[in-house]
Amino acid sequence: MYSSKKTILAVLAMFTVLAFASCKKDFGEAPQISALSIVNAAVGSPEVNVFMGGGKVSNDLFTFGKDISYFNAYSGEREVSFFEGTTKKTSGKFILNDGKFYSLFLAGQWPDTELVLLKDSLVRPAAQKARIRFVNMSKDGGVLNLGLTNGSTLISEKAYKAASDFIEVE
Repeated sequence: MYSSKKTILAVLAMFTVLAFASCKKDFGEAPQISALSIVNAAVGSPEVNVFMGGGKVSNDLFTFGKDISYFNAYSGEREVSFFEGTTKKTSGKFILNDGKFYSLFLAGQWPDTELVLLKDSLVRPAAQKARIRFVNMSKDGGVLNLGLTNGSTLISEKAYKAASDFIEVE
């Protein structure tokens, strides 16, 4: 009888501790998260794998003209690496700020590539409009303009690795 009372008291004590622990309001700090998209703008790029830190970003091979849509990334200093097979071809370290959106471009011409990180602005455009930004990731393209078929220029004189501000268009 004495041991069954001890068992009952031990079980009650354990449930009491669990009940108080489950009511805990402070679970620590929420992780600081950024969002990152990646664009392969490196002419002649073979199929590469993209890693952030030690983790593979996508299961798909990443070729010229492809992009990886926004994904969550821990804020702070992050390293992004591009591998051809098991060989690291290029990498870079970047600071991602909490709550911000970024686009990372693999730029240039393979194998002479560079990484360009741009901060994005996700402001909703006015009704019936879109927001665009023009980026020049073509090393041999010279200074570029973005124009319309009617001859008007929307954005002018963007050198290699330069980006315009976002503008609204109809």
